[in-house]
Amino acid sequence: MSERKPLSTARQPRIPLTRKLLYSCLMTGSLCWSVEYVTRWIIDDKPTEATAESLHTEYDPQIGWINKADFFAADLYGVEKHLQTNSQRLRAADNYSQQPPLNKIRLICSGDSFTLGYGVGNQHTWCAQLEALDPRIQTVNMGQGGYGIDQAYLWYQTMKNQLRHHVHVFSFISIDFMRATRTEFLGYGKPLLRVNDHRLQVTNVPVPNQDTTLRKWIDRSGTFRLLRRFRSRTQNQKASNEHAQELAVYLFNQLKREHHAENRTLVLVHLPLRDDYFRGADSWRRFLQTQARTHGWIYIDLLAGFRELALSEIESMYLGHDLPFAGAAGHYNEKGNRFVAELLLPQLMDLPLIREHCRRLPAASGRTSTAPSTSSGDNSSP
Repeated sequence: MSERKPLSTARQPRIPLTRKLLYSCLMTGSLCWSVEYVTRWIIDDKPTEATAESLHTEYDPQIGWINKADFFAADLYGVEKHLQTNSQRLRAADNYSQQPPLNKIRLICSGDSFTLGYGVGNQHTWCAQLEALDPRIQTVNMGQGGYGIDQAYLWYQTMKNQLRHHVHVFSFISIDFMRATRTEFLGYGKPLLRVNDHRLQVTNVPVPNQDTTLRKWIDRSGTFRLLRRFRSRTQNQKASNEHAQELAVYLFNQLKREHHAENRTLVLVHLPLRDDYFRGADSWRRFLQTQARTHGWIYIDLLAGFRELALSEIESMYLGHDLPFAGAAGHYNEKGNRFVAELLLPQLMDLPLIREHCRRLPAASGRTSTAPSTSSGDNSSP
């Protein structure tokens, strides 16, 4: 019997390499788009959201970012809610003279977006409202969006000799301390401050200047924002806390020494978030209360005043999700800023050195006005 020939198999057509690459790119792109869509859904963000700071700040090699000079946006936060900066990059309509007016005490407000007044017009920030409530005060808003205590300190050091002042209100929210332990914030590079042998060391400078387009994309990317959240939670929390605590004590003691030498008053102000109303004093509040007693800081925590209010009142003082910016919700609205000013002002004016400065002011400076001022700047000559 003759052998049977094996059946021949049909030859499979070869797929060109270029087509394989095209298929791979399409599949990879589809997978990345799906992951991005899912992550944005997880963190409850809209694809069109960007930060407001990306509009009014620019790169700075020493601090990371600062307000643009002479910036004006009429309706940045809504109708008639403008943001304007002067040539000194401060939130004001006009420049400030080096010397304060003879009939006023000058108060500088340092801090993050809560001090800057995210979400409200220039005249409705709590810093401006202090001036509106008491005409003996001239306020200077040195707030910058997204700053931790490290950047707020560096920005103040840059500006302090340009503007003579009597009072320095250094304000913060609790997360500003942990911001100081990182080299970036929402894709923006920043310096990293450490204390070595009782000396301040500033690293990661010049701050890396990422491409603007890439930075904006990273800022809006749900994938990268979720990865940043995961990384922040998986970092060595104990080491980060120790780093932040050591830095806070050093910076606040350094400011206290500087101000004492210049006969100025340093006031540390802890601003409450909406969630603080429910959870009460956190670990940072307890830490700062203890350190304030140890080092003789003037530390004012406004949380107690907020917790005296009804829940409905608290809800009416914070922004919701109406603004088309990432991170806008949870900042103070106009009512919240006014309440902060009304809560803080009596405590400031009760401090001995501030009372003494007020006593020395010319008698013509009365305390009668309660209307918001239209301009925070001062054009008077030194």
